Amino acid sequence: SAGHAADTSTNVGKWVDMQAVMERVGHKLALFQKVVNLFSAQYPDYMAALAEAISQEDAHGLQEKAHALKSAIGNFTQAEPFELAFQLEKMGRENNLSLAGDVYSQLDRQVRELDKMLHTVADEVSVGENTIG
Repeated sequence: SAGHAADTSTNVGKWVDMQAVMERVGHKLALFQKVVNLFSAQYPDYMAALAEAISQEDAHGLQEKAHALKSAIGNFTQAEPFELAFQLEKMGRENNLSLAGDVYSQLDRQVRELDKMLHTVADEVSVGENTIG
């Protein structure tokens, strides 16, 4: 039921505007799940690349990788995780990496949480519905 899908969004609503996300995927659940699965498959590589750029003090690499991750996160939210990725991108651009490790740690936690939220929604709404929103 629509009510059931809405229940999920209380947690996910902290960051994710599900209505906007659904409009982006044309209200097709299968496409939403595909986008979520793609994000899950990609973000660990992004995070590993960010960690490497930070440890090597590679400002340009940090800027590039953070921008790529920011774009991936931007499919779902412009809230905190997006902001943190943007902060890292800016640090890379300004070649100021002194706080990059701290921001990375926060981002790592939040990206995992975002991933979990998205899967919760994808799993819950998949029960007998192929369109949502």
